[in-house]
Amino acid sequence: MVVKALYHDGLLKPAKPIDLTDGEWVELEITRRLPPKPANVVSLKGIWSQHVLPTDEEDWVSATIAEIRRETNLKLERLAVELSEALADG
Repeated sequence: MVVKALYHDGLLKPAKPIDLTDGEWVELEITRRLPPKPANVVSLKGIWSQHVLPTDEEDWVSATIAEIRRETNLKLERLAVELSEALADG
């Protein structure tokens, strides 16, 4: 049985009721649950913000590459937000 508990004033206080009889002896193995360290997420925002715009409107290769970079940059920005939110939730 795994029980989450808070240690306060020298006592362990279970987060939820435990199915034990009063006076029953148990053995405990304590595993500390340390607060999460702040995530060191590299910001992906603007990774391709300096994308090259096509100089020649007939240069479809440059235009296609620029569009792919714009779309990828938007996806990376959304991913960075989702990662940040997920890490904040723990």
